[in-house]
Amino acid sequence: MRSKISFFNRTIFRKNITHFWPIWVLYSILCIWSMPIYSYFNLRNYNGAGLTATEQSYMKVINALDGFDLSMSAWVIFIFSISSAVAVFSYLYTSRSVNMIHALPVRREELFVTNYLSGILFMLVPQLVSFLITVFIWFGNGINHLEYLLQWLGIVTGETFFAYSLGVFCVMLTGNIVAAPAYFVLINYMYKGIWSIWNMVRQALIYGFTGNNEVYGLGLVPFEYFREKVGVVYPEGAGLKLPTIEGMSCLKWYVLAGVIFAVVALIIYRKRQMECAGDMIVISWIKPVVRWFGAILCAGLTGELVQTTFFTEKVLMGKAFPVLLGCWIVVGVLSFFGIEMIIEKQFKIFNKGLVAQSGILVVLMILFLGSLETDVFQLEKQLPKAEDVAEVYVQGSYQRYITEPEKIKENIKLQKNIIASKDEYQQYFRKYYGKNECNYLMVDMTYITKKGKKQTWSYNLPIDDYYVKEKGSVVKELQEQEANYEDYMTYYFTEQYGNIELQSGSCFDWVDDECNFQSIDISTEDAQELLEAFKQDVASGAYCIYPYGEKERVKNTYVNTLTICYTPPKGAHLLQYGMDATTTWDIADGRSVEYTGIILTKACKNTIAQLEKMGYVDEKHKLMTEEVFESIFDSEDIY
Repeated sequence: MRSKISFFNRTIFRKNITHFWPIWVLYSILCIWSMPIYSYFNLRNYNGAGLTATEQSYMKVINALDGFDLSMSAWVIFIFSISSAVAVFSYLYTSRSVNMIHALPVRREELFVTNYLSGILFMLVPQLVSFLITVFIWFGNGINHLEYLLQWLGIVTGETFFAYSLGVFCVMLTGNIVAAPAYFVLINYMYKGIWSIWNMVRQALIYGFTGNNEVYGLGLVPFEYFREKVGVVYPEGAGLKLPTIEGMSCLKWYVLAGVIFAVVALIIYRKRQMECAGDMIVISWIKPVVRWFGAILCAGLTGELVQTTFFTEKVLMGKAFPVLLGCWIVVGVLSFFGIEMIIEKQFKIFNKGLVAQSGILVVLMILFLGSLETDVFQLEKQLPKAEDVAEVYVQGSYQRYITEPEKIKENIKLQKNIIASKDEYQQYFRKYYGKNECNYLMVDMTYITKKGKKQTWSYNLPIDDYYVKEKGSVVKELQEQEANYEDYMTYYFTEQYGNIELQSGSCFDWVDDECNFQSIDISTEDAQELLEAFKQDVASGAYCIYPYGEKERVKNTYVNTLTICYTPPKGAHLLQYGMDATTTWDIADGRSVEYTGIILTKACKNTIAQLEKMGYVDEKHKLMTEEVFESIFDSEDIY
């Protein structure tokens, strides 16, 4: 008579539930606290006095959603997922326990499925219980927006399934209890690490390329993706707009990935040797992959750390290649043998084959870095086509926002001229960098294509008199492009400067006898007249922010600032004070009051005349150039 094939063992399941109860109990407490209990107390303490019925319903939903972010947190779900996976398969880490378990009359498929279900139910059951209790609490308080709870349940169960399946996969790769969580972290951040090293190497060796924190394909960094993309989003602006829960759209792909990880984990488990308990890696062909890949990652991260910490000027001079190559070779070879020692758990790992492989690794690193240094693939000249660009942000002596096709073409032409002068500029920095006579301007260019892709470049341009006055020089060309009425007004008052509304709060700064800055309030009416006077100064073509050359700037620029408060139209780009960490600029919401500080120079004749006429500049409230201000500090002990 044929025996029945089973895929589930109740005895092992009960053993897992009773032995590893701290995991599911702790997670249950966290889920129940952040969902039903938190909602209950928030709704109980809610006071809707003075609100309409619609407003009360809206505020109840807002209060009820307050604990959702904690329960959906990637930190919570990923930590409990790997903990559960390591716990239920913990018998794989010692020879005695693994031999004992596999000596039982239980098939490996049955062991795997039972342990897999045990671990994932540690989290799914508390989630379902929390969902059901929260439903009753919501309905009891008159909240019938069940869609929020259904979305929450879908997100946390999908996120848990992926994270737990990945955790089980990591457990199957090793026989070491410490290695499994380490692999879990490494796989989560592997793509980001590769991308960061590629970005940092290009920044050091490709002229003008600037590394940034943006990662294309963030979905390949699961933990970061869930952390940034999943959560409750509260709408901006007035009105009773209900929040939304984001994160559902990506779940199908992560669930599919979770299925793949679970199936692969089962396949590995079926073929896993019992003798591998305690090994760092249980699959023999993965060992060389880890050794090579780990050596390259260690070499790349260490090389860039050394270069950016101790030799940042080498990039400016075009001498970063020797530093990077030296670090890559030394750290790469050491990591290559070090990782092998960790894998084999011994120091005696040297043999002819391994030494030969390390030699091949060195050759490959030389070829890789050498191809970037010589720009074999012409990466430094891969500029976007003007017809593909929607907008350009240029930060030179001030920030410009360019959308006109002709200006975009002019900027790309300017960048090509900068690239053509690469050798000359790097030679300049080799000779003068770190000396008092070294005078340069950093120019950043960020292109946003019509498809939404971003490309950022950064260059350091010498601004000695020779480069400023030389006919056809890049610096002179940049200066001519910047001397533009539209760009100046856009910098100070957004590209919709003709539609701004002046607000109260404008002021004029002056310096007292003790070199302390003081302010005089300016009425809205006076601010309007001063703005018109400033427009005339800019339109004259004589106005220039930060003239090139230190001596020229300090003589012509005042430390006094004219601050104008205004409200720009919605969607306008805030350039002067709106730059964020991603090298783009903030967008006006159409409601908030913004302010701009107009840099006054001797070319602001109409503005200064208007300030004098209005009494804001007189014998007490004088204009002071940067040169005079600095001389006072040099000659007197102000503090």
